[in-house]
Order: sequence, then C-alpha cells, then structure tokens
Amino acid sequence: MLSKRKLPELIVIALFVIALLLVSNPAALAASPENQANPVTKQVFPEFKDVPATDVDALFIRYLTSTGFLKGFPDGTFGPERPLTRAEAVAVLTRNREVAPPTDGKQTFRDVGPGHWAYASIETAAREGLLAGYPDGTFRPNQLLSRAEALALVLRWSGQPLPEVQRPVPADVPAGHWAYRTVAAALDAGLVVPAGDRFNPEQPMLRKAFARSVAVTMILSPSRRAETLDATLVVKSGRVTLQNASGEKTVSGSVPVALNDIIRTGVEGRAELVFPDGSGVRLEPNTEVQVTRLDGAASICKDGRPTEIIEHLGLKLNKGQIFGALATTYTTFKETASLPEHTAPPVLVASLGITPELAAALSKTAAPEKNAPWWKLARATKVRVTVDMPWAVAGIRGTFWMNRVTDQEQVTNVLIGEATVTAAEKTVTLSGGQTTSVTAAGAPPQPPAPMSKEEVQAWQAVKEWVQERARAIEQSEPVKIEPQPAAQLETPAQPAQTLREILDEAIASAAAVAADSSSGGSSGDSGSSSGGESNLVWCMETVDGSVYGVESASMVLDLSGYPHIVYSCFDATGSHLKYAYKTGAGWQSEPIVDDAGNNKLMSTSLALDTSGNPHISYYDATNGKLIYACKNGPQWQLELVDTVVADVYSSLPPKIASLALDTEGRPHISYYDATNKKLKYAFRLGLEQWDRATVVDSVYDEGVYASIAVDRYDNPHIAYYDWSNGDLKYAYKGANGWVVETVESEGWVGWSTALALDASGRPHVSYHKCDDGTLRYAYRDADGTWHTEKVDGDQNNYTGDYTSIAVGSAGNPYIAYFVTVISNNEHLNYLKYACKIASGWQIQTVDVTEYVGCPSIALDSSGRPHISYYDGANYRLKYACLTPAQ
Repeated sequence: MLSKRKLPELIVIALFVIALLLVSNPAALAASPENQANPVTKQVFPEFKDVPATDVDALFIRYLTSTGFLKGFPDGTFGPERPLTRAEAVAVLTRNREVAPPTDGKQTFRDVGPGHWAYASIETAAREGLLAGYPDGTFRPNQLLSRAEALALVLRWSGQPLPEVQRPVPADVPAGHWAYRTVAAALDAGLVVPAGDRFNPEQPMLRKAFARSVAVTMILSPSRRAETLDATLVVKSGRVTLQNASGEKTVSGSVPVALNDIIRTGVEGRAELVFPDGSGVRLEPNTEVQVTRLDGAASICKDGRPTEIIEHLGLKLNKGQIFGALATTYTTFKETASLPEHTAPPVLVASLGITPELAAALSKTAAPEKNAPWWKLARATKVRVTVDMPWAVAGIRGTFWMNRVTDQEQVTNVLIGEATVTAAEKTVTLSGGQTTSVTAAGAPPQPPAPMSKEEVQAWQAVKEWVQERARAIEQSEPVKIEPQPAAQLETPAQPAQTLREILDEAIASAAAVAADSSSGGSSGDSGSSSGGESNLVWCMETVDGSVYGVESASMVLDLSGYPHIVYSCFDATGSHLKYAYKTGAGWQSEPIVDDAGNNKLMSTSLALDTSGNPHISYYDATNGKLIYACKNGPQWQLELVDTVVADVYSSLPPKIASLALDTEGRPHISYYDATNKKLKYAFRLGLEQWDRATVVDSVYDEGVYASIAVDRYDNPHIAYYDWSNGDLKYAYKGANGWVVETVESEGWVGWSTALALDASGRPHVSYHKCDDGTLRYAYRDADGTWHTEKVDGDQNNYTGDYTSIAVGSAGNPYIAYFVTVISNNEHLNYLKYACKIASGWQIQTVDVTEYVGCPSIALDSSGRPHISYYDGANYRLKYACLTPAQ
C-alpha cells in the first residue's frame, strides 16, 4: 500500500480546480468565442494537416473532434503541441452538455465573472464540487495547466475513486510527490505515455496528450462510457413481427428495437439483431425473443471513429433457435470471481486472432484481482450477453454461440469462445466446439461434450451469416487501450489470423470431431485423442535393426506423408550419422558420416525443404564442432557452423542444437556454446557462410535443450533451459533484436524442451520438470501470456525426459515422450503419446520395452501422428504410426 500524504491546502484546491479540464477557449481553439449553451453538433471525421496518421495520439484527436469535444483551427490545423490553460481544460470537460450561465448573477471566483468566455463552464463545475480556487479567491483561468494537474483533473472528472496502484513510476515523480498516486493511476490506466524514463509533471499539458487522457477516460470510466445500446432489427425473409407498448405489427426492412420489445418470426421468417460493434443475433423460423437489457459502452474504432460496444445484452428466448456473434475486446484480466473454475478449456477472443484449439489452453486464467481499479474492470472478461431460457440461463463471454429451445430440451453450444450454462443451481462452462443441454425443468445441464453432427451442420448452414458477422466485427473493431508498461517488450512482426479464417477452421474442426465421434474413431487433429478407438491402431516397423545404441534422432514427413529420419548411432564398427526414409518400396537408408574413431555424434535435427531435400544439423561432441549437412543430388555437403567446445560429451545433455528452415529453405540453428556457456543462434548466409555471432540470452550457462522453429515471416523462435536458474525460457527475434521471456520458473523445469508453432505463429512447448518427474506443456496466447500445465507423471515415475511436440492445423498439441517406471529394482520404459482436446489430455501407450529413447513426432495431412524412437531392449530404431485397423 502506498503511503498517504496530506496535501497542502493550496495543492488540494489546485487539484480540485484541475478536476474537470476540458473545452477549448474559442479564442484558442477556434477563431471566436462560442455560445456554451448550444448543444454539441457531431462533426464528420475531421483531418488535420499537422496530425499525421502515424501519430500515436491521432485516433484520440479524431475521436474527440468527431464527438465535438475539441475543435481545430480555421487554417486546418489542430495545434497538437500547444499547451492548455485551466479555463480551456474545464471548457473541454463540460462541452458535451448544455451549460447555461447561472441566472443568480453570483460568481465563485473573483477573476471569472459573467463576462468571461468560460464563465458558464467554470461556474457550473465549481458549484457541482468539481473545482475549487486558490485561497485568494481566484481561479487563474489563463494559467497553463501542468501535466500532473491535468491528469488529476481528468481522473476526478472520471467520476470514479482514485485507487492505490502498485506499479513503477518515473523517477521525477517520487513517492513523496503530491501527484504520485495520480501519475501511477494514469500510467496504469493508459491515460498518458511517459516521455522515456521521465514524466515531467510540471511541464504544460499539450493538447494532443490531453486528448488522449480524456478519450481514454471516456471509454473506460463507468460514469462516462455507459450508453443505451443501439439495436436494429433487420428482416431477412418471411413474416416477422415486433411487439412493443403500442402493440404488435409486422415489420420489414430495418427497424430500431427498444428495451422490452418482443420479436417473433413465422414459419419461414428469419431476422437479425445487429449492433454498432458488428455483433449480431440471428433468429431462425418460429422463434420468439424479448430484449430485456440494452447496455452499451462508448468506444473508439481503430481509425478514431466513435463506436459503441455491447456492455450487456439481455435476451429472453421463449422458443426457437438463435445464433449469436459477440464482438470482444478483452484482455487477460478476469473479473468474474463468482464463476466456477473452468471445467473445460475456455475463451477464444475473436479480436485477438486466437485459433480455436489454442483457446483450449486458456483453461487456467489468472485469478481475479481484488478491488481492481475501474479501468481494469472495463477491460475485464465477463458475461456480456445473457440468454434467459425457460429451464436455463446462458452467459456469453464470446464469441459465436447458439441457443435452441424446444419442448424436449434447451441446447447451448459454442463455435469459438466461451459460455456458461446454469440450471438447477449447477453451472457448466463451454469452450469452442462444445455443447450442453438441459432436458427438463429442474434438471442440471449435461456435461460439456463435442458438438453433434447435426449441430455442426446447423453452423455450416449459416456459414455465410457467420462470415458476414465476422467481417462486420473486424471492420468495427475498437482500439485496444492497454496500460503503459514499465518496460515495453517488442512483439513479433506478424499479423494474426482474421476472424473469418478462425471461424473457417473452427467449423472444419468441429465437423471433423463430430464425424469422428459418430464413427467411433479419430481423425487425429480433429480433436479426438485416438485413445481407445476400435478402428485405429498403432503399427510399428523396424527402420534399422543393426544398431547398438542411438544417441539422438529426428523425424519429419514429406508432402506425401512418408517419414524421413536422421539419427546418430554406434555399432561394432564405430559411430555413424545415418539418414533413413520410406518410399512405396519400403525403408531406404544411407550413411552421412561414418567415424571409425568413435567420435560422439549427437543432437541431430532434420528438416525438409519444399523440394523434399534434407537439411541436417548435428554435434560432433568429441571435437566440439557443430555441423550442418544438406543433400541436393547424390552427395551430402557438410559445413562447419561453429566450434563450440571439445570433449564435453559427458557433461552435456543429448540435445544442445536444433535446426529449422525458413520460407526460402535457409537453415536457422539454435545451439549451446559450451565454451562460453551461452545460447547462440546461427543463420546461413550462403555457401559455408554463417552469421553465428548472436548471443540470444546473456544469462550465464543457459541454452541446453534448445529447440528452434521459424514462423511464416521467417522470425526465429527458441525454447530452452536456463541451467543457472533452473527455468524454462523462450526467445524470439523481432525487428529490434531478441526478446527473452521466462515461461516457468518454479522448481527445476525445462529439460528436454521441444518447441512447435501453430498456424498463427504462437509457440507451444513440451518439457520435463525434473524435481517432480513430470511432463509439462506451455503455450503463449495472443496477449503474450504464458499458460503452463502438467500433462502426465508423478514423483513415482520419471516422465518426459525425452519429449517431442507437434501442433495440428487446429492448434491442438501432440506430444511423444517416454516414461520410466522402477519396480522391484527393474526398469520398464513406456513410449507414450498425448493429445490435448477440449475435454483434456488423452494419453496412450504406444510401446513398452526395457529402454525407450529419442522419440520424435510429426503429423500427416490427416492429423494422424507418426513417431520414430529407439527400442533399446532390442537394439532397433523403430517407427510407429496410427493407422486404420486391417
């Protein structure tokens, strides 16, 4: 808790005075004084020649000038760098209301009389308790307003209490400064941007910075943002009636809808409720809906236009079927503490561009903050649509959902997003692709389950409407106001999927799950686990039966679905690096390196370019050399990437390097420099030319178990283990260099790291936690927040010491790993496979032997897993795939 400080009387008075800034002196903002009693006339999206579109405050200036709060000058300029006086600030804050001069002739301040251009604004604000003057009875209207005073004024004008905020504040506003709490709150709310590492509290407040603080307050403060939600009924076909206090009548075209209106569709009637933020509710035939709540909130489009979002829409569905699309602009802060813990993976945020299955990993959102400030509550994930059905109530957080009411059941399902359904004092939570039903009055909702084939077909039937709503939501997407962080991290330069792409994937994924459920099998990436199906079985093949041991192996699939494996092994003749691949004629194998000197070859990594040519990296541990090899024709070409350190095999794990190709087929390698104890990154510039000087992380002794992936924009991503601190870390390279993040730090966590990217370029990591012997999984959401969870294992077994991960086209992770079980002084190893679907992790045992090592997993175009691994009991490199039973 910050220490409190009693402000001197003069400063208190100054703060009160400052407490309502805004409205421009007509002499300063326009050419002549304006009649303050005139209502504000909204303007047509003005542009100013001195406010470039690239200015960070441009959209806030556009918003305030469009709504009439601020005006420009006759010469077409706005004057963004001009300071504000105290009178101008108060005038701006009172400009959105009719302010008539008091009729009693009294004046609160001796220097602001009836003849002053801002008399009405200042006098009204003072009488409402928003302002106070100085001890000498003056207001000093022409005095320039400082940055600290301006923010104190705006926060008071917000109509909300000033909370304590625990966050860093620039050094020029120390804890003893009168505006310390004000500045901390303003930074946390995003009302202002600091000037580098300084805030400059005593410098004048400029018009553009003031525009930002006012605009952000308008869309975050509950007192300022609340509006009656505009709703329009659009008749699509057939007979549609609208009932209100005046009676019921048939309607056509587009008509406004008010609170408590009842909409009915006939046998062939279809209609839609549409809202300013692109949200919509589609009414199917024979449907009756009453509008019970229309709460809106002011917001700003990304181009600065004023818009309105749904704060809370209430619907009473008496019969029939509706499809809903809710535009969402949530952050990861969660408000609803009273809701039960998620029983299934939750919320998919449309505007954030998260793939449907990636949303499943949001199952453990952060606990809600107690006594959260009002600006965080405005951003909170919460129920924004309530659908009241006769037997149940659905609470919708986003994004696309369906409700159906019949005499036999009441169904709710979610295409993408999250919803809760409550009946008989029990609540269940639905996420993308899930459904639930209530089958009788007084009955609880059924446990969440994948949508049925019929439900998916219903979504497919309205796909054109889904795309139309998605397009409207994208076009009306509000700006996302974030708090100003103490240190700004760069985000990768890559666009998210569009909402329409996300919805296409969601419908396809739901259809695959439904088809698989109806047949009792799995289509792999459809969302089923393949566990326990009667029509799919694991088939094992021997790739190489002449090895004494395998140090490392890496497998990928070509465009035809055939596996390719590179592996380092040893036998009676020495050490070998081999390449094996399967064709229609069976397995083919060829040597890359044969070393009679028994040099230790390890940490192999394989990738195929678009022509199917193999590219390999491996580590010669005996000589301390990191080698790259590629084949384009009959011969293998080997190149030295870096000299790391010699004779360190005994002190290094089997995986210290990893290779990936970019869109042009160029290799990128992450690796551990054992000489300098650093994680390094190498990029091939040309023939035997490598850029290998990059040190990704400056922490000492980190980079073992490095795993690399390259996204579709050729940005490298690396997951690795920080040996010094026992942490799992992740790094990505953007335009300004490397950004490093700690994924998990509790315990010794991050061994056997494996990284894969989903279709949106977001990282998924499998890894081992050595202090409790478990396999864990982590993924990074669109907001940059990491989510971690246990997949398998306990302290009685050793689970996940070797892991490999792949991500399906719908964003769900697949992991191959081995488990060591010690019983009666005997070791038994299990090769296991885990897939995460909506209901949780599905785990299977693929093979059991005395020793399993080096698993590597890949998915084919049908989403089915293929795994290569070493069977140490039988001295074989093996390959397993999930195939239909014969």
